Amino acid sequence: MIEISNLTKSYDGQIVIKNCNAKIHDGSINGLVGENGAGKSTLLRLIAGVLKADSGSIRLDGEEIFESPNAKAKIFFLADEPYYGKNAHIKDLTTLYTCFFDRFTPEEFKKNLVRYQVDIDKPLNSFSKGMRRKAYLAAALASHADIILIDEAFDGLDPYSRNEFKKDLIELIAKNPKTTVVIASHSLRELGDICDSYSLVDNGQISDEFVQAKNLHKVHLAFGDSVPSDLHELQPIAVKRDGHFLVVVTDATEVKIRAFFAPYNPLMLDIVPLTVEEAFIYNKEREML
Repeated sequence: MIEISNLTKSYDGQIVIKNCNAKIHDGSINGLVGENGAGKSTLLRLIAGVLKADSGSIRLDGEEIFESPNAKAKIFFLADEPYYGKNAHIKDLTTLYTCFFDRFTPEEFKKNLVRYQVDIDKPLNSFSKGMRRKAYLAAALASHADIILIDEAFDGLDPYSRNEFKKDLIELIAKNPKTTVVIASHSLRELGDICDSYSLVDNGQISDEFVQAKNLHKVHLAFGDSVPSDLHELQPIAVKRDGHFLVVVTDATEVKIRAFFAPYNPLMLDIVPLTVEEAFIYNKEREML
């Protein structure tokens, strides 16, 4: 388990992460979400031990990560723009990761590359960003690291490769229940069908408000006669009216929603789950109320 305690990090006097506290449990695919500049990339680098915190700690199974080579050896970190040498080839990645990870499997790496349609004979600097991304994602899966941290996992990937990588991650967790994956992404739509937990980075802190926001319901209604005007009892986050049609977003339970609207005899009452993207947007709107 990753434990973050009272973590603070600043650049040139500007605080990016402030007094963060969080736990990321084993066997999860955690979506790290937040607005641009919220500190997601900085947090990943802190967890990976690439950056040193100004204060506080990050521990992996009780070990302080920044001070422990043993803890760092369990972590595969893929930055948004990973460094590679000017003349580096796929074989150089194989050599590099074989040195860093005891369980790295070159055969599996090559197999993943073929499935992701990566040309293993070309230098990395001839690849597009998306093609390089696929090469490093293939390496991440073949590393068999206990912790896999990925910044903008889906950036530049074609639809086929995105789906293949998602399936591979799910299979990885199924085979290795202690493996933990943390994905920071600005594409919230891509996280909704793969992540089982989320962490919201907002104003330099990590909170569980986004998890709470995922409990919101979107209610679509149609009425033959009068449309209810007073929705205060449901404490709606958002309301959209269009004649006899009504859309309400609320964190009230489904039972309460149906009981509230029953006296109005709606012609239609449909309660649908929010997408991850909608949950994030409505959570921000709730903060501004």
